[in-house]
Amino acid sequence: MNFLGHLSTALTAALALACLFKAGWVGSVAVAAGLVVLWAGATRKLPAGFFRDPVFFGLTCFAAVVLAQSALGRTSPATLGAIGNAAAFWALGKLVALQFPTKLLSGWKIFSLLVLLVVVLGWMGVYGGIFPDPALGFANITRTALFLASAILVMLGHALARQQLPAWGPTLILAGLLAATGRRATVLAALVAALVWVRRPVHAAAVGILAAALATAVLLSGQMDRFTQSFELTSPSTYERVAVWFAAMHLFEEHPFLGCGFKTFKTQAAPAVEEFRKRHPADHTPERLDDAHNIVLHLAAETGVLGLAAMLIAWGLPIRSAWRRRDDPTAALLASLGILFVLHLQLHVQIFSSNIAALMFTTLGHTMGYLHASTPALHRGLAHPLAPRQ
Repeated sequence: MNFLGHLSTALTAALALACLFKAGWVGSVAVAAGLVVLWAGATRKLPAGFFRDPVFFGLTCFAAVVLAQSALGRTSPATLGAIGNAAAFWALGKLVALQFPTKLLSGWKIFSLLVLLVVVLGWMGVYGGIFPDPALGFANITRTALFLASAILVMLGHALARQQLPAWGPTLILAGLLAATGRRATVLAALVAALVWVRRPVHAAAVGILAAALATAVLLSGQMDRFTQSFELTSPSTYERVAVWFAAMHLFEEHPFLGCGFKTFKTQAAPAVEEFRKRHPADHTPERLDDAHNIVLHLAAETGVLGLAAMLIAWGLPIRSAWRRRDDPTAALLASLGILFVLHLQLHVQIFSSNIAALMFTTLGHTMGYLHASTPALHRGLAHPLAPRQ
């Protein structure tokens, strides 16, 4: 079983490479890897309640909302593919966690080192035009920042929970790279999520070291102007975000229950954005944003209160459960990653982008699978997923 355990860590680490690609074939990679995991776990007993899961329930309800929208002509049935892709990554993550719960930390460590390697090689220009964005490898700078922040939390967890002093090296390098992206919201989200690890004064000091490293990197990378940028309405970035927030609230008022249509925000919001610009003329050249730049407003506008509630279930319950078990290092890591993702989504709506969906929904699958596998059968009333077949 050691071989199968190492296989699971390889699958977890392969997520880093799969996420480099923006193309839709990422979902096919997930399905193929999932079949390998199923084969590897054929001698073990999967729990009877595999699909009694808040993530699966939330995605199913969300899909039902989209189907209703499709029947009303508000969106295309093809948009269900994004939900199916997310469900595939959830299933893969949960299967890996159920079969090999003790290997998750090792797998995430390999994932983080691969992220570090890819970003460093990308900025050195080593791999040319292989990836969608030769300079970064993760499609754009915002997504790159999220992967770097995730890797930081993983390495910080190894440094604290497993007392691995060498893990501080990659942690500080990753912190420098994250600061160099200039993504203020993601940097702050990483620091907040890191607080999950704080148990003793030494842990608080470690988070302080991380904060100091990020601040130093901001200064050395020349990003100080970015981090001290004004948030006034006259700022172009703030102005454009407020415009789409205004449009999102307008759409929600028009379609409070089912929304205006999944993946139709840019088109549907255009009239409200123009109305905002007429009320508040700007000196800069307008920039048309594709989303609401806030996951709550975006989902409320596109899928109404029903779709928003479905996603709150899919995200809220796993994170809450992992938070309650945060004395366990693996649960603490998964809780910190969940918090990072939620905070990141407050300004960057990328939840169904191929590589971000792979990262986020695999993590949610890991969370539910690990919590199930590490909970004694006596406490949950189900056969233990690691129990041998009778």
